[in-house]
Amino acid sequence: MHAYKDGRVVLNLEDTPDMRASDQIREMHQIPGVLTITLINHHFEEHDGVSAAASTTKY
Repeated sequence: MHAYKDGRVVLNLEDTPDMRASDQIREMHQIPGVLTITLINHHFEEHDGVSAAASTTKY
């Protein structure tokens, strides 16, 4: 958890080998009491010298 105020929580999510951040967000929508989740920043970096656009990883 990055920050908490007035019932609002700020989280930093990252893709993992097992689950993409977008899938984590989809699962969080199922948590009782969660009203909404908003993506406010999306960032890609090169990994091991391969650009994200050239990656052959399939999800």
